[in-house]
Amino acid sequence: MNAPYIHGRRRTFSASAAVEAQNAILTSIKTDDAATWADMGRVLGKSDDRAAAYANTASPIDLPTFLAGCREWGGR
Repeated sequence: MNAPYIHGRRRTFSASAAVEAQNAILTSIKTDDAATWADMGRVLGKSDDRAAAYANTASPIDLPTFLAGCREWGGR
């Protein structure tokens, strides 16, 4: 039996890469909109320190918070 049958042919999901992308996107939106962490937190339904934690790779974003951001910022 060779490796494709054991591991499949899908790409590996990297949680750390996802959190790094989250950091880059939130930081970019904050800069583009000239927003504060309090503004970002208000949109996400979180405190300013929690919004900052999402953007500095300290914490992965949860699904309801992610969806709140999608609603506000759309495709960004």
